[in-house]
Amino acid sequence: MARQKKKTTKKQKSSDPFSKLTWEDLEEWAGNVIVGRGRPYQRNGAVENLARTKGGTLVAWVRGTRRYATSVRLTERNGLESACTCPYWATCKHAVAVVLEYLECLKTDSGVGEIDEDDPRLLKLEAIGDEGDEYEEFAEEEEEENVKVRSGRSKSKKSKAASLRPYLQEQTKAELVALVIELADAHDEVPQWLADRRALASGQTQKILQTIRREISALEEPVWDEYDNSPALNTDRLKAALKGLAQAGQADAAVRLGPELLATAHQALQYDSEGEFEAAFSDCLDVLFQVLEKSFLSPADQVEWVLDMALADEYGLCDAGLDQLWKRRYAKSDWSAVSDRLAQRIETSKDTKGELHYERDRLTDWLIRALEKAGRQDEIIPLCEREAPITFSYERLVDRLMAKRRWEEARR
Repeated sequence: MARQKKKTTKKQKSSDPFSKLTWEDLEEWAGNVIVGRGRPYQRNGAVENLARTKGGTLVAWVRGTRRYATSVRLTERNGLESACTCPYWATCKHAVAVVLEYLECLKTDSGVGEIDEDDPRLLKLEAIGDEGDEYEEFAEEEEEENVKVRSGRSKSKKSKAASLRPYLQEQTKAELVALVIELADAHDEVPQWLADRRALASGQTQKILQTIRREISALEEPVWDEYDNSPALNTDRLKAALKGLAQAGQADAAVRLGPELLATAHQALQYDSEGEFEAAFSDCLDVLFQVLEKSFLSPADQVEWVLDMALADEYGLCDAGLDQLWKRRYAKSDWSAVSDRLAQRIETSKDTKGELHYERDRLTDWLIRALEKAGRQDEIIPLCEREAPITFSYERLVDRLMAKRRWEEARR
């Protein structure tokens, strides 16, 4: 069995190449989007049992959709390199979280242990295969560059659209109608978009729902290009229809489509060799998270809906929605109701082979946050004490005890 040994000394810290990393270095390595996604993971304590190999490679468990083994190394020749057992394999938000956690350890002079070669995380990472690592690292780097470009284009489109407002306001009704017809003739998607808007305006909700479900079904197996190099995916109409549905007062109908859309995304992402589908599906799901508060679901039901989506999510598509959830200002009574529901789910949860009760552990983390927001802090340490021997989450318990200055109990 692998054992942690040795601690990072101040002398080692001064010569540690990681200590010289800047935020710009991280963004250059992983891209600003992935770095942004990795930061909440580190802040929320998703990085567990951080350690180093004899060669200086960082190794940790990172809690995401599942528990992933993640490693990061820094060399003068190649810079930052990473590997992860998540679906992206290499430069991912989990790797970013590991680096950020290590930098925090350096900042606070927290010791980081050294592991042996038979550490189970290293064995899991070896199973990925060097060839796969190199391919996925290249693929994700390309993905991040594409995301940067798309983000820049999106901002540019918004600013250009806003600049057209004065011109459009000067036009007569007849001139605007002529302009729209001209656009419809020039762009195939415009007539369909207008038809959707007309259907919503006339109350034909079922017709739009049928259209949305057809769009979702069509996305399950994307259309390949003429050279069979990579499949094409266009979610523009779907996103517009979901927004239109919510604007027409049908937020409930839009929200009910969430699990169906997420399942389709998981299927489609199996065909995604270029890393472009994740952002497209995330954008569509973000529409649902944004309109959730307009639905008729109670606040507690809204929270549970987001958590269920996050539990079912295999690719981090719901990360933004989950992050938004904890920022919402629900009443303490609502968070208290959520706490009771989560406690019941934990009580009835079943073991998951090979994952060390991962789902139960994640539910417990969420319950702790809900208890904090409900003002029921006194229940947190007893909860951690009950869960520690079940999910081996002793580190969480110790952290909570130390935060309360219960030193003797923390040392046991």
